[in-house]
Amino acid sequence: MGPPTWAYRDGPESKQNANTQDDNFEWGVTVGFHNEPDGSQTPDYARVSRLRFETTIITTRLASDFFTARAALVRELESWWELTSSWIAILTQQNSVHIGKAGSGMRVGSIITWAGDSNGYRVNPSFERSAPVLSASGVEVLDHQTLNACFNLASTQTSPPLDWTFLRDARSLSSAKEYRRAAIDACTATELALTALIDAKFDADNIPAASRIAQFDSHHGIAKLVRLHGISGAAGVLPRQLVQNVGALRNKAAHRGYTPTLAETTVAIDTATVVVELSSPLSNYR
Repeated sequence: MGPPTWAYRDGPESKQNANTQDDNFEWGVTVGFHNEPDGSQTPDYARVSRLRFETTIITTRLASDFFTARAALVRELESWWELTSSWIAILTQQNSVHIGKAGSGMRVGSIITWAGDSNGYRVNPSFERSAPVLSASGVEVLDHQTLNACFNLASTQTSPPLDWTFLRDARSLSSAKEYRRAAIDACTATELALTALIDAKFDADNIPAASRIAQFDSHHGIAKLVRLHGISGAAGVLPRQLVQNVGALRNKAAHRGYTPTLAETTVAIDTATVVVELSSPLSNYR
């Protein structure tokens, strides 16, 4: 597929042309064909990779005012596409966003903007890159020791503990601003870790399987698991606000449709991390 018709020619500067030429971008492909009565073929579907918009911006002659207006336009496009792609996913079941993975989803390419001058040239090009999904606090360095540990664990087919897997997903979801789902996964990780801690204590005390099942059946949910953790004398000192920071937030998110704030989600994940670390210390895998 090629670009839509555009009235303005490539810019007068060769460097600008190299960066903004239509041929540099993937616009999409057609998929499948059917035969027409006249013998020609018509595509059945199109996978569109890039859209083009044209608008008129009212601003002053000051460059700063133009750049401010251009930035506002980009933000408006981002907001529009977020809603549009959400509805596409809902109504067609197309997988428009892969949560928590950098450079994924439907809007992964740069937004390129430029203005058209009185001579019909494209001028003042700007590239708005897709931001990689990263934690605001950054990530740990993958040093030689950690890399070797990862290789060794993979070579022995050792899967990560399930509570760490849910916690990983919670972090990715939070980075992708999916705070409600992140809070739910953080709570799931915590409940799994609490269950493992209690189960380890039951092992040490030789508690019969039937008694364990009865105990867990009567202690569903994070609040009751915290209570059982204390009654059983399981290992580890739990965070004081565990139920409030993790369990209560999860219940609001899951049962009331509440969307937590970034701060609430961060506290929930940090609190969950303390419990998961008690159950499955990462030092055992390094």
